[in-house]
This record gives sequence, C-alpha cells and structure tokens, in this order.
Amino acid sequence: MNKKISDLTAATTPLAGTELLEIVQGGTSKKVAASDLGGSAITAKDEGTNLTTALTSVDFVGAGVTATNTGGAVTVTIPGAVVREKLSAARTYYVRTDGSDSNDGLANTSGGAFLTVQKAIDVISYTLDCNGQTITVQVGDGTYTAGFTIRPITGGTTITVQGNSGTPTNVVISTTGSNCASNGIGGTTLIVKDMKLTTTTSGSCILASSGGYVSFSGIDFGACANWHIQCQQFGRVSISGNYTISGGAAAHYFFSGYGYIAGGSKTVTISGTPAFSAAFAYSNTPAGCETSSFTFTGAATGKRYDVSANSVLYTGGGGANYFPGNVAGTTATGAQYI
Repeated sequence: MNKKISDLTAATTPLAGTELLEIVQGGTSKKVAASDLGGSAITAKDEGTNLTTALTSVDFVGAGVTATNTGGAVTVTIPGAVVREKLSAARTYYVRTDGSDSNDGLANTSGGAFLTVQKAIDVISYTLDCNGQTITVQVGDGTYTAGFTIRPITGGTTITVQGNSGTPTNVVISTTGSNCASNGIGGTTLIVKDMKLTTTTSGSCILASSGGYVSFSGIDFGACANWHIQCQQFGRVSISGNYTISGGAAAHYFFSGYGYIAGGSKTVTISGTPAFSAAFAYSNTPAGCETSSFTFTGAATGKRYDVSANSVLYTGGGGANYFPGNVAGTTATGAQYI
C-alpha cells in the first residue's frame, strides 16, 4: 500500500544502524543500511573506555573550551597545555587571614595574598618550573583551619613555610580531621618554621612519608589527635632548631616503616605537663629515631618510650630517663634503645 512519507509512523531514534533504507542510485532503486550513511562510524570513549550506550550528543567541557558550527561542520578548540613560568630567582608567596585564594599571592596585602597555604603549594606545583630556586610561603599572624600537603614539583626546589619568627604562636594552623603539614613527595624539601600546630579528631602535626623530607624549627606542638611528628614509609624528618611542646598526643615521635627522625643538640621546652597515650617516643615497625644531646625542660606524663619490631631509638647514651614521661620505657622484638 502506497503512503505519503508524512503519513508513515515515526521511526525510533537514534537509529541502531541495521535499518534498511531505499535510495536511487544510477536510476535504480537500491537498499542501504542506515549505518552506511553519513561517513565512517565514530566510537565514543570516556578516557579510553568505550561508551556502552548509544551516542546522542557530544559535550566538550573544561576551562577555555569553545565550539563553532559552520554549515554543519563543528570545530572544537581545546586550549593547549599550560606553559609553566620558569623561575630565575627566589620567589615569595604570602598568606593572610584576610587574603583570598583568587589572588596571585605575590603581595603582602589583603588584595594580593592567598587565604590558604595549600593554594600557594598548588600554584607552585601546577604553574611553575621552579628551576632549583627556593620558594618561601610567608604566613601572616592568625589562625588557619586548613593544613597543607606538598604536590609534585617541576624543576626541584626547597619550599619554606614561614610563620612569625619573633612570636611563633601568633601563627596557628589548627585542623580537624587532617594533618597540619605533610610531604609525601621525594626530591622536594619542605621546611616548616615558627608557628603553632594542633589537630583535633584525627591528623598529625607533621607527616613525612613515601620518601618525603620535612625539616622544622621554632614549632609549638599543641594538642594533637594523632602524632606530633609522624615519619613513615622511608620519609625523613630533620629537627633543625629548638622548639616547644604545649599539648599532648598519642606520641611526640612516631617512626615506622623505615622512616627516620634525626636531630642533635636541641632544646625542647615542655609546658603544661602534656600526656602521651602511647609513649613520648613510639615505634612498632622497623624505623629509626636519633635525638642525641637534646635538652628537655619541663614534664610530661606517659611512657617515656615504647619501641619494637627491630626499630632503633638512639639517644647518644642519654640513659633510661632521657625522654620526658612518668612511666619507664620498654623495648621488644629486637628493638634497640641506645
């Protein structure tokens, strides 16, 4: 029965590609599959994985992506890779409580400084070729509720996060459920100086892991949910200057998984008799801690040390009462206290 096209029942779309259509080719009616019309088939993928549903539209998203349609020909323009700024001199970024992470961080003003240390770290990681130049993140007085984590760095650098050298407790990083300062990136040195660090719920004050290196001085370690200084998985912590302990933690020194904490001839001032629930110095897997010729002033409660599983705690002959605490220290399963 002959029908006008306008009278036919509408087909279900999108077409599966197996439908047969009639065309006139060279004056002769012939059949053709829908999949053979309109050029070659296109396979749509999401980050390399074929899409399992029929493709009805393509939406390109991302900063700066544009698309133009000229007579049915669509041109999509995707910006190229970011060209990194290559440093030729040392660089300082500023962080202030009245700053904004929308600023560029290059001026010590409310309209120039960042609001968080992490924003400065991200800018260093994502936009710079550090070219071996040192970078300082100068943190203004005030309390900051976000910690910071070192990202992969291009060009190699030492990043110093600097607080108030005159009154370190004027700069406070106080986090809930996260670490204050951490570095899990080998080859990048993080220096943390002259500020107070404290955590609640969970999180350590300083964490070095996965080959990351952290050096600190002038720190006031406040109350901490986990460990004041946590060093694990081949991470390294260097105690490069005198510091203060004003709050308790599970342990002050926690070293595990071949981590290594080292420092010599430093003065540690303890205030308020903080408590350490595990021990002042604690390790439960092979690792090392060397804190020889330290002077600890003030008192703490808890076990002086608890080391096991072949870990080594070296005091340079400091004796059984070298570390603060009111409970004798212990060793087990091959650990050494020297």
